[in-house]
Amino acid sequence: MDKLYKPGNPQIDVFHLNNFLGLMEYLEQRHGEQYTCLYIYLCAYTEGSPHTPQDSVDKFTLVFAPAEVQPGWEAPKELGIYYYFPPNKPFDSSDPNSFIIDSTELKKWHTNFVNKFLENLRGTIDNSSDNREDTTLRDTRAITYCREDIHELIEEQSIPHAKQGKPISITKNVDAMFAAFGTEAGTTFPKRLFVQFHLLDAGGKPVELDETDCYDRRPKPRQQCGHCLKTDEQPGVGDNGQLCPPSVNCPGYKPDPTNP
Repeated sequence: MDKLYKPGNPQIDVFHLNNFLGLMEYLEQRHGEQYTCLYIYLCAYTEGSPHTPQDSVDKFTLVFAPAEVQPGWEAPKELGIYYYFPPNKPFDSSDPNSFIIDSTELKKWHTNFVNKFLENLRGTIDNSSDNREDTTLRDTRAITYCREDIHELIEEQSIPHAKQGKPISITKNVDAMFAAFGTEAGTTFPKRLFVQFHLLDAGGKPVELDETDCYDRRPKPRQQCGHCLKTDEQPGVGDNGQLCPPSVNCPGYKPDPTNP
């Protein structure tokens, strides 16, 4: 993605989400049972935004939007609150407003990402029905997770971890980075963009859970949820959440390319 970078203003390689699990815990406490799904918008800061950090115009960022779902609804509905992480600022539940933007700002940031970056990436993905939204070839612009999936991350803090007998503590900090699925046989959504999250230890290093002691004795994964992720229509998505597009589970907001 080097060709997308502004000269002298390169993109960061990793999002350091300080106290990310603290935000996830806050969502459960603040929104209660109404919070059933989580949208993660891929965005880019815009010029003139009051929340755009200095020298960060057109740089990537992530916005987290809790949503609810009720029986009979075709798709989850956002709760109308949008959270982001200012650089080098851990989430603080005593001052949540410092991490909130409004829907107007979300639309500007999200549209900026879609119009300036995704259009340039369109030629890098496979021309298949899995990569289409409303018959148009598109790359990922948002990801949907079930609350249960996110809660499993929170629970990792309370599970004893060790590697070669040495204890490992899971912190509330998470590293996130852009990645793309491979092209190996059987790969779901070859070349499609997604966001990869890494749990971190006390030293700030990623914890590879499958390399920890007794990993094979961990509880088996539960079945994939069906209220946020329509697994009958999108089989094989697995623990990566629901990529958007396809439009079956995308957030309700779609940027208008004629009105950036």
